[in-house]
Amino acid sequence: MTHRAKRREEVNPSDNQIQQVSNQEQSAEHKGLARELIDLLKGDSLVQSGLVVLVLTAALVIFVSVSEVILLLAIAALIGWNMDLAAVAGIIIAIGTGVNDQIVITDETLRGERVAYDWKQRIKNAFFIIMAAYFTIVVAMIPLLFAGAGLLKGFAITTIIGASIGVFITRPVFVRVIEILL
Repeated sequence: MTHRAKRREEVNPSDNQIQQVSNQEQSAEHKGLARELIDLLKGDSLVQSGLVVLVLTAALVIFVSVSEVILLLAIAALIGWNMDLAAVAGIIIAIGTGVNDQIVITDETLRGERVAYDWKQRIKNAFFIIMAAYFTIVVAMIPLLFAGAGLLKGFAITTIIGASIGVFITRPVFVRVIEILL
C-alpha cells in the first residue's frame, strides 16, 4: 500500500473500520446493560430502596395465603363438612390472621434496628407473638364451639382449623423461605 493510500484510509475510514467501531460501541452498550442487569439482580440499588424486598414479600404473602386456603379447603373436603356462610367467614378470619402473622414475621426479621439480636432470635420473637395470637383465637372460639348453634359451631371449627393450619404448617414454611432469602 502506498503512502497516499494509507493517508486516504486514515482520513476516510473504510467500511470495515466503521463496522469495527460500531461493534465496539454496541459491545460497550451491551456490557453496560448487562452490568446494570447484574447490579439489579445483586440488588445494589433497589434493595437499598426496599422495592425488591417489598415485591418479594408481597408475592410470598399472597402465595402462602392461597396455599393456606387450599389446605383448609382440602381438610374441609376430607372431613366432609358443608361450606355455609359461617364457614366462609371462618376462612376469611383464617386468611386475615395468616396475613397478620406473616406481617409480624416480616417486620421482626427485616426491621432496621441494630440490636444484638440476630435474625433467628427475631424469628423466635415473631413466633412468640404468633403463638399468643393463636391461643387467643382458640380460647375465644371454644365457647362458640360448645355453646353455639349450627352456624356458630361451623364458624368456630373453621376458624380454629384455619388458624392451626396457619400456625403449624404455613408459618414455618414462610419463615423457611424468609431464611433462604436472607
